[in-house]
Amino acid sequence: MKRILSFFLLLFTLPNIWALEIDEKLTTRIIKISASKKTLLLNRGLEDGLVVGDHAKIFLTTGVIARGVIVKASPTRSIWSVYRIVDGAQLIPDKVVNIKVATALKISEDPTKQIAIDNNVAGSDRIIIPLGPDANNGLSAQDQIDLKGLQSGGVMVSSGGKQYFYRNMDTRDSSVGAGRDVLYGQSRSTEFTALISWSSLSLTEETNIENTDSTTSSVSSLSVGFSFERYFPEDDGIWRRISLLAFLDLSNATSESDNANVEDTSTSKTTFGGGLNYHFSDPYKFEHMIFFISGKLGYVKADASTGGIDTTGTGLQMSGGIGIKFYTLSGFGMRLLLDLHSESVKTTNSSDDTETTITSTGPKIYAGMSYRF
Repeated sequence: MKRILSFFLLLFTLPNIWALEIDEKLTTRIIKISASKKTLLLNRGLEDGLVVGDHAKIFLTTGVIARGVIVKASPTRSIWSVYRIVDGAQLIPDKVVNIKVATALKISEDPTKQIAIDNNVAGSDRIIIPLGPDANNGLSAQDQIDLKGLQSGGVMVSSGGKQYFYRNMDTRDSSVGAGRDVLYGQSRSTEFTALISWSSLSLTEETNIENTDSTTSSVSSLSVGFSFERYFPEDDGIWRRISLLAFLDLSNATSESDNANVEDTSTSKTTFGGGLNYHFSDPYKFEHMIFFISGKLGYVKADASTGGIDTTGTGLQMSGGIGIKFYTLSGFGMRLLLDLHSESVKTTNSSDDTETTITSTGPKIYAGMSYRF
């Protein structure tokens, strides 16, 4: 009986035997860090004598830079909740630091500062903060962003000399930074875009004059355009991937008729309208291609001249296409869009009230630069 009791007593005391004593030191490396720098992942764990609940000072040769407590540990890793930051500039990914086990300090019971682990997430562990109903009271806007980022599992890692923000603990080279701390963190909900476009359209003209056949022609033109696009960064559902836009296009082109007896027509058009884009991945990613589909509906005002006869008209334009966006860390972006264009404009000759309906269809390619603000 005494042997059995001794055996269980030994098992109970083993973790304490292997645990580090107060003032013992270890050299370690910061693997990952949250955007608020309140949560760290270190490359030391149970095998090195660290256990959940250990408090330690994190220091360099220049002095203490932070103080924290272990909230989760594996054989080779440990996650720390940092409750005191002395020199936040030194808390960066891949930084080699020293830790010194220390006595516990009283930790705030404020629910906005509590750290927890969600073990029900597939793949790597996610660091989250359970937010109570009053979690954001008294916090700055940036603090609230940091809390939201940690709640969604966001972490910042260093790769290739740059820092990327991830939505989980996955740091494989194939992973992509979601950009929350740069684009989402500063809202970046509005985008201005300047575009140039090239189109190759086939035109059909029909008049209200009896016994007059329709004519066909083709036109290739360059145009310039501008748009404002509104995103919804605060939404975690489908609206996060949708953006609404208002656009203005200005074009001037000359159509060449297939009939040698029909004179060419010079047309200038102003088109304005709205539409929406749907993005196949998070539109707040940076340094990554973002594919999207687009749909637009516009109102057209046209002024045309054929053989010295001037006409004016209005109509509707519809288009749909697929494109690619790319953003830099600063919010500047580029895009390409291939549209299938369809338009119908009815013009009136003021001298004899002749009406002509001009229908145009064909591809249109857009290229442009943008800025998110």
